[in-house]
Amino acid sequence: MSILDKIPSLAENELFQKLAAIEDITALCKEDQEKYDDAIKVMRDHIAAYKGAIIEAKIEVAKNMLMENEPIDKIARYTGLSEEELLRIKAKCAYTQGVTLG
Repeated sequence: MSILDKIPSLAENELFQKLAAIEDITALCKEDQEKYDDAIKVMRDHIAAYKGAIIEAKIEVAKNMLMENEPIDKIARYTGLSEEELLRIKAKCAYTQGVTLG
């Protein structure tokens, strides 16, 4: 499954469907190559934003679970974050909120 399939708004976008169908960009005229390059940049920006949002959501879930004193291994299973990442998040939460997390 490609990243376009995972992002419905991009996969349904006519422009991105056309981009996926282009096999040889060197066959495009200069103007179309520039349009292609611009569209690829937009697509990459969308994908980066999507991935960033997923990471932020995982961190938010982890913070909430840490505040509920859930075990680190359980949080790792639920979020896909490593135990090392969770320990950093835990330390940062404790520091910024001035509380002791279990």
